[in-house]
Amino acid sequence: MTHRLLTCGAVGALLFVAVLRFEGATRPGYDAWVRYGSELSLSDQGWMQITNFIVCGLLILLGAIGLARALETGPGATAGPLLVGLFGSGLVLAGIFTMDPRAGYPADVVAATPKTLHGTLHGLAGLLCFSSVAAAAIVLARRFRGTPWAIYSLMTGLVVAASFVAATASSVLDETGVLPGAPTGLLQRVGIVAGWSWVALVTLRLRSERGGSPPPIARLRDTDVLLTAGIVGPLLFIVVFLIESATRPDYNPLRSMVSELSLSQYGWQQIANFLVSGALIVAFAVGLRRALIAGPGATWGPRLLGIAGLGLIVAGVFVCDPGLAYPAGAPDALPISGSWQNSLHGIGGMMVFFSLPAACFVLARRFVGDPAWRNLAIYSLMTGVLGMAFFVASNVTALHGGPAGLFQRLSLGSYLAWMALLAFRLSRDSSSQSTGAGIERADPTTRAVHNSVVRRTAAHRARCRAKMRPEADDMSPAHGRC
Repeated sequence: MTHRLLTCGAVGALLFVAVLRFEGATRPGYDAWVRYGSELSLSDQGWMQITNFIVCGLLILLGAIGLARALETGPGATAGPLLVGLFGSGLVLAGIFTMDPRAGYPADVVAATPKTLHGTLHGLAGLLCFSSVAAAAIVLARRFRGTPWAIYSLMTGLVVAASFVAATASSVLDETGVLPGAPTGLLQRVGIVAGWSWVALVTLRLRSERGGSPPPIARLRDTDVLLTAGIVGPLLFIVVFLIESATRPDYNPLRSMVSELSLSQYGWQQIANFLVSGALIVAFAVGLRRALIAGPGATWGPRLLGIAGLGLIVAGVFVCDPGLAYPAGAPDALPISGSWQNSLHGIGGMMVFFSLPAACFVLARRFVGDPAWRNLAIYSLMTGVLGMAFFVASNVTALHGGPAGLFQRLSLGSYLAWMALLAFRLSRDSSSQSTGAGIERADPTTRAVHNSVVRRTAAHRARCRAKMRPEADDMSPAHGRC
């Protein structure tokens, strides 16, 4: 698991730089020499950079968890991962709260707009990003002392800090007319490339240096975390779209569907909801595969739920076209033919609404043979049938001016509530079995697997004790975890 978490950190950092560079080079009217990277979050194509902020920030947060597990003890073992985690959190916040436009971009902005709350929060998120990654590099330079990595880390921290100060000063000089066309974007990108690349290289180095494999019992603890994501993700999605539906100006939740919430100036909130909830459901699918172990539905149940999570992510990355009377002035009909983004959004929706009922039916078949789970089998079957009925009703009423949004919400709500209940039940049982409590009432397959895990864990720890050397160097980044 630690290997995967460290890989997430490296992918998140490198992906951010790659997308920022591509967007900066191809966005019409955007000058990467002058403009901040955050300005790519503006205009009708801003959803791409918003997605980049949120997805890469979440990946770096996972990398910070892996960093903490890999370092474990020694200098920087606490502060280093914490600062990298703050860095990832800053990226997520920078995606949620977009910056205020500056003069010249988008093209219709002729002067800097007044400061807003979300613009101020974006600025604070940017400060958090650059200060935390600079501090993380300096903190871990002490851990790496005596190696070239110490010099590289220290230099990275200084370059990132200097880049942030220089870009801020350049922006002020540009806006006040003292130095028009100052290279604000270039100066900022120097710090981004330096800091983000350092995060990627450090996580990859620790990943390559970790020897052996984690104790088997750790898989049970990791599974608990993944199953908890199946509780948080569905409930978060429901709560956010209900709040957004009730508070969005000119939005009619009875007529308009959830996807329309991704439009207008407030659309970033629902985009973030799609991405975060989808990622949590994908994580739950991984935990479900571990928890089911074997038997009917152990493979296809998790796969179908994983497809649903990916469908939510696709629906967040590719925004639908206006329709069903939202935003104000949009036609009161489904945008059947439209942009390529709308087509891909529709594919994401089909992934969600086709895979969720299939998952209900597949897992109902598994649960029906166990008296302890038979009630959940009936509930799963009813959820699949009702969810499909509500989905069909939403599409029919959308074509005839009816309450399409209401029926879609009933469909989504039934599926997501079922998923959260399933995750809660499995999480509770997994916690009991990971401690050995209640294992005597588990099914024979689970008892056999548990006993095998206990034996493998004891053997693993014996091998670890045999390999440990008293003179081990506490400065080694990988020291402290067998």
